Amino acid sequence: MWLANEGRIRLHWSPKIVEEASRVRLWIWVKRELRVGPPPAGSRAWKLRWGRYSTEAHAWFARVSPLASVVEDRAPHEPAWVEPHPEPNDAWLWNAARRVGADFVVTENLKDAPPLSTAVARLHDRVNFVHPTTFMTLLDLWDDLWATHDIPVDIEDWDRTALRRITTHDTEVITAALRIVLARMADEAATGEAGPGA
Repeated sequence: MWLANEGRIRLHWSPKIVEEASRVRLWIWVKRELRVGPPPAGSRAWKLRWGRYSTEAHAWFARVSPLASVVEDRAPHEPAWVEPHPEPNDAWLWNAARRVGADFVVTENLKDAPPLSTAVARLHDRVNFVHPTTFMTLLDLWDDLWATHDIPVDIEDWDRTALRRITTHDTEVITAALRIVLARMADEAATGEAGPGA
């Protein structure tokens, strides 16, 4: 969120993403509440607890909403890597990503993402599908890049240096994802186009 607030990345969501975020947040909240104690007894107790959840949810959306632009995700669906889309309930996610020209779709569900286009990248039409853990490491590296305000002349050498401090087992995935977005930036710089961001 702070990277988006400082303009270092651009966040996008869509009506269906907001719907899913709301559903997931509610499920996380219910599980947390049930770990703390038994379900409330009586209508009044439920209303008090629901009021607390509502307050938390409003506060969360108030923090996130100013940082994410809304992309229309409704049909007709964008052409995917296979037709029909392998997971109809995810077609809207691809619609949003494709329409905004996103660099990344961040999702835990990679089984319905594009197949591996290289040894490690799940890439289709310049959109790379990555796991949230991978993306968080990418953001750390992106912060390093942002400090220079320039694309390294020797991306391979910069990769080798920057990745020395990464201790994750997904080093190859992170390296591939970073190279993809840097190559896209280089293309856009050469043609004078400004990409819409991740």
